[in-house]
Amino acid sequence: MKVKKITIHPYFNPKSYANDIAIIKLQQNIRKYPKYVSEIPIVDFAKLQEQELKTNSSVKVYGWGKTHINETTSRFLIRADLITWSDMDCRRDTHKTFLGIFKKRYPFPIICASNPLTSVCLGDCGSPVVSADGKLAGIVIPSGNGCPLPGERNMFIKISAYLNFIRSKIEI
Repeated sequence: MKVKKITIHPYFNPKSYANDIAIIKLQQNIRKYPKYVSEIPIVDFAKLQEQELKTNSSVKVYGWGKTHINETTSRFLIRADLITWSDMDCRRDTHKTFLGIFKKRYPFPIICASNPLTSVCLGDCGSPVVSADGKLAGIVIPSGNGCPLPGERNMFIKISAYLNFIRSKIEI
């Protein structure tokens, strides 16, 4: 599929990667290729309010990233099933790990999730985080150390932080 237009977030900072999000408009409608591509509806957190991803919610992350730090990226789409953390545990762990740098780089709402058996890894950034009801809830962002060990915190941007930007650039 050919790209028709790429719209980078107007406040993207290439030094810190803040607002590292873009809208890619394709020349053809993906609905013409249901065997190869599918849509993921966006969770509207403004409507969900407190019903957004609660602590211990199941999420699925899809990507072609590495399955181990010393391996190459995957040739196949892989799914990791993770469980979300509370916002308080997420903030506490993030502050410990990044000593406050994280808030400068990612000054927006995040989701933390983990699984004792699996993790996201290098090559997964930008991949979707899908809620149990099949809606896009987040996007994979770098966790700072490349590949968190299984059970360690994986970080994702809450898509709700960018709903206004997304809505202004696409037809929903």
